[in-house]
This record gives sequence, structure tokens and C-alpha cells, in this order.
Amino acid sequence: RLQTGAVALQALRRAAQEQVETAMASAVPDTILRLLVIGAEHSDLALELARRFPCLDVTVTDSEPALVQDAEAIWANEALPRVVWRPP
Repeated sequence: RLQTGAVALQALRRAAQEQVETAMASAVPDTILRLLVIGAEHSDLALELARRFPCLDVTVTDSEPALVQDAEAIWANEALPRVVWRPP
């Protein structure tokens, strides 16, 4: 069951990434879009998208404040002002 769950999670992650890419491609130039990432374990995807799309504001949150703090510490060297780390 773990493998099935992992496969489903990867498919959901790819679908979310594709939706963001589609939204960014169809957005009016210089329009700021906002993305809420729920689950600090997806912070790598959030930062990847923020790097690729400078008009994307990203907020990362999680029900566990410690996970948000850990993710923020891991990515502290990234110079991405449009990424906000917000514990609950």
C-alpha cells in the first residue's frame, strides 16, 4: 500500500506542477500569481517553481510549525524573496 500511495502522491505532485505551469503560461505578463503550498515536504517544488517563475508568490505552510521552520532553515541560502514560510 505504501508504494501505491507514493505513486499516487507523485502523480498528484506532477498534476499540481503542470497546473501552475499552465497558469503561468496563460497569465497576463507581469501579473503576480499566488501559490499556497500546504505541506512543508513540498518545499523543493515550491522553490523550483519560484525560481522558474519570478511573478509567482509562494507561501509554504504546514499543520506542524516545526516542519515549516525546518524547511525554511534548509532553504535559507536561497535568495527568493517571493517565498514566504508561514507556520499555522
